[in-house]
Order: sequence, then structure tokens, then C-alpha cells
Amino acid sequence: MLEFLEAAPYWAIAPAVSLVSGTITEFTSNNAATTLVIPLLIQIAKTMHSHPLLLMVPGAIGAQFAFLLPTGTPSNIVGFTTGHIEIKDMLTTGIPLKVAGVLALTVLMPTLGARVFGTDKLVPNFQ
Repeated sequence: MLEFLEAAPYWAIAPAVSLVSGTITEFTSNNAATTLVIPLLIQIAKTMHSHPLLLMVPGAIGAQFAFLLPTGTPSNIVGFTTGHIEIKDMLTTGIPLKVAGVLALTVLMPTLGARVFGTDKLVPNFQ
């Protein structure tokens, strides 16, 4: 079912992975979002014939980009309940932060991340 990902470029998949996990974490806890997406990302990486860390790391870090809603993290709730911060304030600040984080992950993971994690070579066999 995911065979179309075999030819998909990493530059298209990494931002999607970060955005999906970042969107899920706006409505659930960061740990729950990460626990949900990591097994899926391992299977997607196998389909793409790339190292799983190349998708797992952006997925896990992307789940930490909970800047948009009060339900994202406990610190968001604390700031929101003071009454000095409205949801529109969180959105206007959070959207640029989320975009910058996704762009940084998209650029750094296949370059610096591949070197750090030693994933610059394909793993020949996942079975």
C-alpha cells in the first residue's frame, strides 16, 4: 500500500513527517504522539529503503513542536490560564516557530543528522 513512497524523495517526506507528528501533538501529549508515529515511520522507512532514524528523529522532534494550542503542553496551559495570552496570540507566535522547526529538521536531518547517526549509507536488509 505504501509502495509509492519507494520513489518519493526524502526532502518531501521529512517535512510531512514533522508536520503530521506536530499536528497530532497539538491535541494529545507529546509522548502519546511520538508513541503513535514511531512504529509507522519505521515501516515507511523500510518501504523507502532508507535508515529508520532518518524518519524517526524528525517524527520524534516534530512531536515536540506543540506551540499552537493550550492543550499541546502543560506550559502552554499555564500561560493560557493566566488570561494574558489568547489562542490567537499562541497561533501567531506558534505558526512561525513550527514552520522554522520543520524547515530546520528538513535541512539538518539528511545532512548533519545522517553524519551524526551514521545513516548516510543505506541499510541493505531490514528483515
